[in-house]
Amino acid sequence: MAGIDVRDIVAGVPIELGEGTAWYPYPMSDFDGTFSVQAVLDRDSTVRGHMGPGNLMGRPTTITLSRTAEDDITLDLDALVPQETMPEGQIGEDPDRPQLVWVNLPSTLVSNRGAPAVHRAGVILPPGYHDTKHPRRVWPTIYLIPGFGGRHLGAASLMKVVHSEIGEAALPPAVWVVLDPDGPLGHHGFVDSIANGPRGTALATELVPWLEERFRLDARPQGRLVTGHSSGGWSSLWLALTYPETFGACFSSAPDPIDFAAFQTVDLYADANAFVDAAGAEFPSFREPMRDAFDRVCMNNRDEIMMEWVLSPAGLSGEQWDAWCAMWSPTDSITGHPRRLVDATTGAIDPVVVEAWSTYDLARRLRRDPEAMLPLWRERVHLVCGDRDNFYLERAVDRVRATLAKLPGEGAAGDPATVPGYVELLQRADHGAASALSSLRFYPEMRRWIDSHGVPVAAPEKP
Repeated sequence: MAGIDVRDIVAGVPIELGEGTAWYPYPMSDFDGTFSVQAVLDRDSTVRGHMGPGNLMGRPTTITLSRTAEDDITLDLDALVPQETMPEGQIGEDPDRPQLVWVNLPSTLVSNRGAPAVHRAGVILPPGYHDTKHPRRVWPTIYLIPGFGGRHLGAASLMKVVHSEIGEAALPPAVWVVLDPDGPLGHHGFVDSIANGPRGTALATELVPWLEERFRLDARPQGRLVTGHSSGGWSSLWLALTYPETFGACFSSAPDPIDFAAFQTVDLYADANAFVDAAGAEFPSFREPMRDAFDRVCMNNRDEIMMEWVLSPAGLSGEQWDAWCAMWSPTDSITGHPRRLVDATTGAIDPVVVEAWSTYDLARRLRRDPEAMLPLWRERVHLVCGDRDNFYLERAVDRVRATLAKLPGEGAAGDPATVPGYVELLQRADHGAASALSSLRFYPEMRRWIDSHGVPVAAPEKP
């Protein structure tokens, strides 16, 4: 991979990958052999990463490089990254799919680099919503937050499931709202941050009330559920614990680190370096569980962080570590961009950034303010994670589970039908399996939650 920041581009004038170019895993002079290469120019500032609509790209090209010869290769930028065609206006109805409504609502609270931001969502109206004789007039809402890289566009696929014969029987009776957590700097997590703006506050005070004015939605916290997997799992937890007056329950699977003392494989509070431990061993970032305790490590922290550095030396790649910085970091006084947690060349962890990040450490919030946080965890949070998670996310989940067990008091009291909260590990499940298994568990529990919290249903009409 190679990346370079460019300005004042002129058609026909070549851009040389020379001085100032970031390379990984080694410089061009070390390449030897035949390679397939592609050039991309990231010129779009509204969508995450180099695959944003309107960016220029070239076609994949096969080239041969030699360590013993001087190579002169030219790659053309002669095509546009295609963009998804979306309906215009605040409400976009699809005549072929009346059960699916696209929302594009400008935000008055959030701006992206000086331009007004937009709340984007796909609203899936359930079977019976348009039936004038259906007993339910007001519907609960399930807010779904996609995982990293996912967007509201996934509503088109989910709509087919909701309106399938199996979906109608198995899924809870609710309006589904698939949110768009993706911004120019990556998954923003619906956190109020310096770089991304007040995304959480804007969701709770702008989009949610706006939707409830236009659709027949239960406007009580008990009628609003939030769910997600992976980065979406962390975001759903954050919203449920930060805006309990808005969201009544959370169903989260395999969330991004919820205890920063187990930030995947790094302890941000104790480790000085994110690349290697005190003994010099590389910190793994991604694994494929093989059998029992045997794992195949496919990527280390060094690989992941340095690849993001190549994509954007300024820290604006929108990929995972840069996205976390955009969510939780203060502004760098020199660059004006989110301050990096990790030095991309040495792996050193910045203690100033760690202190800023600690505000968003969900486990630390629980330990520091159990009086406020414990009831939410025990009554509203439903969380599962595979004990063989590919990104080592089970380590943080297990620490939170242990913390909850040590705190005084029992779980949520009362009728088990009220679906008390829990934090559990799924045996022998990795990141993907946890997503599938959690759906099988969450959907019946969501239905029980809706039934037990009295989401209004109209009395059937007399014949």
